[in-house]
Amino acid sequence: MTSSEEKDLANRLREAIAKSRGYADFFEWRPNRDLEEQGVVMALSESLEKDDMTPYTGIISRGRNNDPPDCEAQNELGLRTAVEVTELVYGKAIESLKSGGEYFWTEWTKDSFLDSIFKLITRKDSRFVSLKGAPYPGGYDLIIYTDEPELNFLTVSRFLENATLPITENLSNIFLLLSYEPEYEKCPYIQIAAGR
Repeated sequence: MTSSEEKDLANRLREAIAKSRGYADFFEWRPNRDLEEQGVVMALSESLEKDDMTPYTGIISRGRNNDPPDCEAQNELGLRTAVEVTELVYGKAIESLKSGGEYFWTEWTKDSFLDSIFKLITRKDSRFVSLKGAPYPGGYDLIIYTDEPELNFLTVSRFLENATLPITENLSNIFLLLSYEPEYEKCPYIQIAAGR
């Protein structure tokens, strides 16, 4: 790496650290939201592959002015798939840190978790009519990702057990992706709904 490249990298790292929100930021890729969304899809794909499931391939970000969807990829059949990415995060904790307050997080209950998940699913399902670049013969997938301190794989698995999900008209697959957990050697995920 040349000294010019090293300076450029150092400047980009300083910028990212300065813009970091400091809370639930495992997937955060400041200052570039497009790379963050693409990184989420790639993290899920890597975890799927570790489980001998067919990952997404050809993952690309569609960019701020060309969404929804946030990304597109090929599914296991090689079909072009719209992939929407959204975060489950406790916004009041971020607001507190940004305003110079203290670091805290919410204590998630099954009801608060399911209510938040259901709202995200319903909102993203309704965006189907706004998809740009259609048709997407591989479907319209949603990845909900989180790095909330209390939402680990065992907790969310318990919360989702016997949960009745909202009826969606447009979403093909819905995944919940969690931040890296060493005991699984990957970012664990749960496929909440599959295959329309």
